Amino acid sequence: MAAFITVGVGECLSSIAFESGHFWPTLWDHPDNAALREARGNPHVLLDGDRVFVPDLRPKAVEAETGKRHSFRRKGFPEQLRLRFGTDELPRKGVPYELTIDGVTVRGVTTERGEIACYLTPNARLAELVLRPADAPEERYAVALRGLDPVDSVVGFKQRLRNLGYYRGVADGEVNAETVTAMNEMQARHALPLTELPDEATRSALLTAHGC
Repeated sequence: MAAFITVGVGECLSSIAFESGHFWPTLWDHPDNAALREARGNPHVLLDGDRVFVPDLRPKAVEAETGKRHSFRRKGFPEQLRLRFGTDELPRKGVPYELTIDGVTVRGVTTERGEIACYLTPNARLAELVLRPADAPEERYAVALRGLDPVDSVVGFKQRLRNLGYYRGVADGEVNAETVTAMNEMQARHALPLTELPDEATRSALLTAHGC
């Protein structure tokens, strides 16, 4: 049944669409979600408490020959997890890794830019990553998926600073001295004026550097 639903922590339009049987562009482009599009700008980064209109599913008829067995595959929009290790100057390239998502494990080595990329279902919530560098002990990480707030919120801004290595504290809603120090380091790196609070130019540069 068509209805507005309230976004919970860690949900995005892809996960909501996946669990309701829609493609995410169907929800994002729906006229009843115009206010959401204007407020967020990014379908993959919603805020806890946002409201999304989910329309009824539309039936589709296909022709199939009787007396035979037929297989149907649901189309979809798989999401991609991208992780990067190191810096632009010193990427951690060629490091063997083991990544497990929803019980499925993939193995490989980081790219020349120190990156790992893997497709996953939109409602996946946790990934476990093991790095096995040749010259150091193995490293284990629990990667929380779908937990990123919009960059125009203080939490979302601090999450991105932390993911990029500028900030090491808690991603809460307070702009404190540690936040300003981390932000100023990021601004200096991108040749931006140093400010006491996040401005539009800083948010834009942070989004570009972070990737979303």
